[in-house]
Amino acid sequence: VIGVAASPVLLPGIAVAAVAGAFGGWQLSKRWGKQELHRQGQRAGAAPVDDEGEVLHGPPLRRLRYLVKWGHWQLLEYEDAPVQWRCTVLDEILRTFSPWVQRLYLLAAKGQRSEDDPEVWDTLRHLAPLYYWLQRRAAVETIVQSAQAVLELLETTGALDEASEERCTVGFRTALETISALDRLSTSAHALLEREMCPQTSAAAVGSPSSGLFAEQEKRHRRHRLRRIVDAICNTLERQDLQRMLTERKYNPGTPRQPPTASATSPGIAAAGSGSPPASPGSR
Repeated sequence: VIGVAASPVLLPGIAVAAVAGAFGGWQLSKRWGKQELHRQGQRAGAAPVDDEGEVLHGPPLRRLRYLVKWGHWQLLEYEDAPVQWRCTVLDEILRTFSPWVQRLYLLAAKGQRSEDDPEVWDTLRHLAPLYYWLQRRAAVETIVQSAQAVLELLETTGALDEASEERCTVGFRTALETISALDRLSTSAHALLEREMCPQTSAAAVGSPSSGLFAEQEKRHRRHRLRRIVDAICNTLERQDLQRMLTERKYNPGTPRQPPTASATSPGIAAAGSGSPPASPGSR
């Protein structure tokens, strides 16, 4: 099992902010998801939603599954673009799954940790799209590059910008906790999730004459990718200067992120310098 220690405190509740106009596709998918929720809410047994159309504990499963598909398209299309573009897609996806990781913490605090617990299982189902998305090559490479970008920023400025700080306190921890929680599941639980989340792949593997060998090879391949993610994130978060900086920001929120002599320009999308930011999938 890829062991990752669970954080003893809840992740900060951060509202899903609107991404730069470059990411109109996310706004389109969000509106589409809310329309679907209103339709689903009329069905018997539908989960309770608030005035904004959000499921009580976090975004609904259908929207999360759509989000990771959208994210994969974006990462592939802008594979050769500045890394900041792909980091913005990564940040948006991890931020959106964060409420379900918080839900997992709350259940654990009440002693609910077993996959047989209905509430725990429901939470794991909502984290499953992220877990499988993290095993895709484009997602792995983006996380490794984003971790390297944080280290480079520390080396060059001695500080973090707002996006990098959120990535370290929310995004990276969301990824680690998702991997840790789902990696500990039993073989039968993994089989159930794969049949639900990846029905075509699961059916093809079962129907193949060499399904056993294929499944074992695929399992090793996935675990190697997850290990790359865990190593890259942990190597970044374990830096003492980064830990000290995040601790100071936690207990002194007014502390400036950048030192007085550092440039105030963020290395984010707006400062990419050339080319055009990712456009909405619907505009192409």
